Amino acid sequence: MLRNRPRLVVVVILFTVVLALPRFAHHTPDSKHYINVAKYFQGDLPREQLLAPFAYRVLVPFLAAHLPSDNLDFNFALINVLATILAYLVFIPYLKRFVFTRTEFNVGMLMLVVSFPSFNYASGVLSDPVAFLLFVVAAYLLSSERFYALSGVISLGVLARESLLTMTLASIMYVCWSHVGQGEKGWRKALRVVPLVTIPPVVVLLIVRAYFSDLPSAFHWGVSLQRYVRRMRDPVNWATFLLTLGPPSILSLMGLRHRGRRSFESLTDRGERQLLSIAAATVIHILIPVAGISTAYISGRFVWPFYIALIPIAVLSSSQTWVVTRWVGPIANRLLGG
Repeated sequence: MLRNRPRLVVVVILFTVVLALPRFAHHTPDSKHYINVAKYFQGDLPREQLLAPFAYRVLVPFLAAHLPSDNLDFNFALINVLATILAYLVFIPYLKRFVFTRTEFNVGMLMLVVSFPSFNYASGVLSDPVAFLLFVVAAYLLSSERFYALSGVISLGVLARESLLTMTLASIMYVCWSHVGQGEKGWRKALRVVPLVTIPPVVVLLIVRAYFSDLPSAFHWGVSLQRYVRRMRDPVNWATFLLTLGPPSILSLMGLRHRGRRSFESLTDRGERQLLSIAAATVIHILIPVAGISTAYISGRFVWPFYIALIPIAVLSSSQTWVVTRWVGPIANRLLGG
């Protein structure tokens, strides 16, 4: 598929690099903790100086610690830019499973690539771009019903961010929705798939947490109304949240208001169940950091994985709105071709 769209591949890579470069290797409040984990893997920092939950997210710091460059900021940024590009390329066959016209596909890819996360997160000293890549791969494998590979990807993904367990929930929802009502054969498939996508990722997560169980936490767990109100009033955090979700959410609302459930009439029953299962699970994924805002903080990067559901929904629902037919669609087709 990628061989047939060389222009698309070039544009995706070019746009991602151009958008990511202005904030290449930038830091967030969490970055120093990931740097410390990388230094631990290099033998330059004792484990006593690590903090949970960042020490649990070993995948990206481990990779950064073992690249040839001694500049850890550069290593993190390079890994994350490459991960973002790869995520966008994997999104191509994934999106093709849900949309059926050139304009729908191009609009979806344009929203994905020319987005706030590409600018603000793709090249940061973070673990989120690698986690986003694994979210996209997991979603693609779920849409293909390749559950053994899916289990492996989620198991690897929890070493980047524990939120990859969202895809375990999406898989369980899809399998139960699709197969439980199909008699004994359906139950057998559900009883085979549910443990497969649940047990290995949970075991991996528990092992790494047990290994670092002696570490103190960077967060003060517990409900604090004062902290909750203060962080709810933080305009910067909410701005990143809204800029990440805003464009595809606006198109989704416009389209659903116009077409309602007819937005999904082009999908097969299987495709609709997969997409709605992923959407339901990722909504839960969004609600967790919002509910825990008194402990940590809210950020657009926490809802970036919602793109795996939100962009297909936005494209399907808004394809006949004036915004897409007169403006976004022609721009997307001109840029991405097809």
